[in-house]
Amino acid sequence: MTTPESVIALYEECRDYRQMHRDIYGGDEYTDQLDFWTRTEIKEFGRLLRLDHNSSMLDVGCGLGGPACLLARTFNAKVMGIDLSEWHINESRAAAARLGLGDQINFSVFDARSFDGGGMQFDAVVAIDSIVYMHPLGILFHGLRRLLKPTARMLLASECFDHKALANVLHAREKAGAMKCIVDKELQADLTESGFRIESISRDYERRRRFAKQALQWMDLHKQHAGRENMTAILNACETGGAFEVLIVAQAR
Repeated sequence: MTTPESVIALYEECRDYRQMHRDIYGGDEYTDQLDFWTRTEIKEFGRLLRLDHNSSMLDVGCGLGGPACLLARTFNAKVMGIDLSEWHINESRAAAARLGLGDQINFSVFDARSFDGGGMQFDAVVAIDSIVYMHPLGILFHGLRRLLKPTARMLLASECFDHKALANVLHAREKAGAMKCIVDKELQADLTESGFRIESISRDYERRRRFAKQALQWMDLHKQHAGRENMTAILNACETGGAFEVLIVAQAR
């Protein structure tokens, strides 16, 4: 079952995997994060969100802070990052300080499902490979909608499944990854019912499979065992369960 404690434990287990991600993506494309997207692609996220020097952005499940720092530097935007893990937030704050972004970025420990913004409203929200830990999604999206200015945009990148995926595949994936599998049609329905209009949606059936195979090879080479069950479950879900990475841009209505 997905709980804050199980999510934190999963990432605590993989503290050393920064090097794995750096080796897989290469130094020029790695951006201090444990997700499935490159530096170039995350910059494109900022353009899709129409960030600029007047923008305020919320990063939901900010992890180690790499994408938040990159978007703040690239677009000179104000950013707030929230995450369940105190380790993640401490690392994010240290990264922002090293980059001289202390005045632009605020990182804090919060559960996104109950985050009230402290009176702030945002021009944009990004959630990169994090909403699988934030069920029920209806509660999450309703809460985020209240934090957004009119016509603000939200970008979601997430593992997703076709509605025909087998129950045993979903169960195995959830058990290994401390998360809740997201079904494509249900995700779209939750967004619409929460006050968002989907502007664009794309599905990548190779990204997660390719990364999981490279990760398992890296673990073999470096004799690493932490996180292997999760990567194996990701690979199996892609090859037998039709899992894919979905990228959605939605506008607040």
